[in-house]
Amino acid sequence: MENKTKNQIEVGDIIRIINMFGIPQYQYKEGIVNCVDEEEKKIYGTWGTFPLFFNDDWEIIGKGRLEIIDFIERRFPKDSNWIDGNCYYFALILKDRFPEGKILYDTIDGHFVTEIDGINYDWSGVVSTQDYHYYVEWDKFDKYDILQRDRIIRDCIL
Repeated sequence: MENKTKNQIEVGDIIRIINMFGIPQYQYKEGIVNCVDEEEKKIYGTWGTFPLFFNDDWEIIGKGRLEIIDFIERRFPKDSNWIDGNCYYFALILKDRFPEGKILYDTIDGHFVTEIDGINYDWSGVVSTQDYHYYVEWDKFDKYDILQRDRIIRDCIL
């Protein structure tokens, strides 16, 4: 990704919030920018309803596709849960809707995501790649660890 300054941010940019408002639970949260308010010097995005000021500690890490976030938000309400035990099926839905995507399995977190244009998505939106993750393409997982693949199929998919 080209290096952009915070003043060059635009709708669709993915940002990593390093330490939002100095609150620890907001460390390393990622999201897509939905709106840039130049007059108020605020940006809004998929990380929540908080305004993110230009002087907070964050960085632009990529470019996301708002149609993916829009698809997730319009069709899958926040009172449902596609993460605990249903992440594989949600990855299949995203893969079906966006065929260019790849289903990946995070061997550290035990979680399926769909990678589209180098960005990982699940029911919550953009999936952080910060901290410890090791993603393996699901359709090639038998070359990675066939025993673990069989256990995942038995315990998570069937």
